[in-house]
Amino acid sequence: MKNNASGSAGKKTFMIALIVANVLMLVAGILTIPRNLSRKEAKAEAAVAATPLPTAAEAVLKDTMPALIPVSPMPEPTPAPLEKVEALEIALKLCFEGEAASYSGVYTGELLDGLPHGQGSFASMDQDDDAFVYTGQWSAGNFEGDGKLEWENDDWYSGVFKNGLLNGTGQQYNNHVLVFDGVYENHLMASGKLNDNSGQPFYEGEFREGQRLEDAAALEARIAGYNKICVPFTVEVMKNFASYAGQIILIDCEVTKVTPNAFGTPELSFQSTLLDDGKQFNITWASYYCPVYGELLPEVEDGTLAFILAYEGPKGTYAQLLALAPYESQ
Repeated sequence: MKNNASGSAGKKTFMIALIVANVLMLVAGILTIPRNLSRKEAKAEAAVAATPLPTAAEAVLKDTMPALIPVSPMPEPTPAPLEKVEALEIALKLCFEGEAASYSGVYTGELLDGLPHGQGSFASMDQDDDAFVYTGQWSAGNFEGDGKLEWENDDWYSGVFKNGLLNGTGQQYNNHVLVFDGVYENHLMASGKLNDNSGQPFYEGEFREGQRLEDAAALEARIAGYNKICVPFTVEVMKNFASYAGQIILIDCEVTKVTPNAFGTPELSFQSTLLDDGKQFNITWASYYCPVYGELLPEVEDGTLAFILAYEGPKGTYAQLLALAPYESQ
């Protein structure tokens, strides 16, 4: 019985030892198994492992670089408020007649730093002592933007102004009649439609320095056309000029004056002499003329043939010069 008991006790001891050994091995295995990493942590650790260690210079540079501070954009300057004035007496330097000149007059509208700026109107007298009014947009005391330049005789320009002159689309009216509709460059016609003072089409195309770009053949054809329909100037025509409105009249005349114009349309003055029953009639007249580019205008005392249009105006019948021709071309 004793031996069996001893053997049984030995088996129990062995079993306990085996269990303890297994437990120790299990604990040791758990300690040696690497921890499970989440996918995000694994990628982060892989990235850290793949990043090369900074050199000593890079480390120093990184430590000494200041932190970037976001810079806010500079605010736009606040424009000065415009002053509004009524019937202000002012002198302005304007160049709409060719050269800059001083004009004294009355201004009503918006003002900035003492000069017209924004929207307003200015009334004054031009260099021929004719009253005019400009109404429209201004910039620093000059015509700038959409505006209308109007004279007391119902002539006016309207369109886009820049630096005091028409630059861009615009129109010109004489006595309420549209005589030009097109594009201006520095107040000179550049391209568009030109009508006579009765509103009938006269020329359409390009201009250079404010003058028509019409070739010699076209000009000769124009004169030939006038020759077919013109009425010779006689005493009867002179005495009944109003009844010839709308007709083209051919006058044998002599140039007495040529007044250059800064905008390509000079004024020419003429004298004509007619004889009737031994009586001599001297007629003087003047007209603006839009020449062909390169056309030689007659000089003072030159005899010439002038084709004029008789047309009705606000105060009677007027004469507009359409073409000039030397005697030998007729």
